[in-house]
Amino acid sequence: MNRAVIVFGLLVAAAASSMAWQWPVETFSPSVSFGQSSGDAYSRGMELIGGVQPVYPVTAGTVIYVRGSHDAAPSQLGTTVVVEHDRGFRSFYGHLEEGTTPEPGTVVTEATQIGLVGETGTAGRPTLFFSILDTEAGAYVNPLLLLPAVEDLAAPTVISILAQSETSLYDLSAGSDLSAGEYLLLVECEDRWVRAGELVTPYSVVVLVDGQEHLVITHDRIGFSDGYPRVEPGPPVPYDDLHIGERGYVTGRFTVPIGRTLIEVVVSDFSGNDASVVIEVIGIP
Repeated sequence: MNRAVIVFGLLVAAAASSMAWQWPVETFSPSVSFGQSSGDAYSRGMELIGGVQPVYPVTAGTVIYVRGSHDAAPSQLGTTVVVEHDRGFRSFYGHLEEGTTPEPGTVVTEATQIGLVGETGTAGRPTLFFSILDTEAGAYVNPLLLLPAVEDLAAPTVISILAQSETSLYDLSAGSDLSAGEYLLLVECEDRWVRAGELVTPYSVVVLVDGQEHLVITHDRIGFSDGYPRVEPGPPVPYDDLHIGERGYVTGRFTVPIGRTLIEVVVSDFSGNDASVVIEVIGIP
């Protein structure tokens, strides 16, 4: 992990210890997690479901922006409120019910209602989208790093491990014999907060080839480099070079020599639940 990421983590920890943080709704289950792939982009926040209920700011601040769902330019988030906090943080709340939001300039505490969970924008059911932006770091922060811990009872799952050649795709989930050569290694995985809950993305994905790190992704923040959003810590590549669909990761190229190669995939959630899969690939001439 590079020094910039370590420093960022320390700053987030300092902010969490010096400010009072809370979840914006009382009852919820995540339907989209931070950094989750939507098929064409990363989620820069979380989506929470739990029915129509009051929404509160994650910490005290000042409302700096309110957008109605019927404003001239349509928005996927519908009715939206933005609150500015100390230490350069801003929080965003979307899909709110029209007519339930405060005016810009309103000073709010953790007990101030700033809206009701609604179905405005592209929400097809009562949903709250919310995200936290660290304006000083220029990055969106995973809310799990700041907000109180929430019980997570289900471990992530490794769905499949695939090797792609120039002409074929091989399922390695049960081990396989492969012709020696270079392949693109693909991993598909998912997570749930509860066993019957919505599918979300694991907090971290680690891939080892013969004990060496091949890919390490931790969904701590989404920063921007060369105009592209990137999950950090993670490989410095654009979204399209890292993801296939909603649950697939392109981990990079690897070489299968003649003989035995071990591939290990470890996926973890923020609570420490994890799943590990080790497969043996035999390279043949």
